[in-house]
Amino acid sequence: MSKNTYLERYIWPQEALPKGFDSNPDMIVVIPCYNEPNISKALNALHSCYEPPVNVAVLVVVNQSELAEPAIHKQNKFSVHQANSVPTKYEQQVIQVDLPKKHAGVGLARKIGMDEAVRCFEQQQKDGIIICYDADCTCRPDYLQSIWTNYDRKKLNLGLVHYEHDLDGPNEEG
Repeated sequence: MSKNTYLERYIWPQEALPKGFDSNPDMIVVIPCYNEPNISKALNALHSCYEPPVNVAVLVVVNQSELAEPAIHKQNKFSVHQANSVPTKYEQQVIQVDLPKKHAGVGLARKIGMDEAVRCFEQQQKDGIIICYDADCTCRPDYLQSIWTNYDRKKLNLGLVHYEHDLDGPNEEG
């Protein structure tokens, strides 16, 4: 097997998901979650998707700064509970990470989740699809199937799925 430069030089050094996934996934959905009051809405939407013809896994990365306020810790603890309480169709792992204050944020949390997906695919010695999803969004039932179909048929290396945030409250025009 050839060397993986990314794994050697750029991957997050602390392995956050030591046991990996049992399902040998072909697609891994990474969801950073910070101070999210309703992660179950996003997860229910994902687990309600039509089943693609491949194995799917979901990785929720609940995160906070190492110096986060107690209220953030409390909300994140509730998010972990919520995420672990959602009925799942696909294998799902929930991890909680404390991020260095200087680098804390959604970007690092997403990177950690994506790095865990890279590790998983490297261990399986296969190419897989890493999907970035948000903790405050939903998707249509054909979301995962559409991604798989497009990657499989078109042999894509990268894709962008149009999305819109669900905005609460009246639409204010400037």
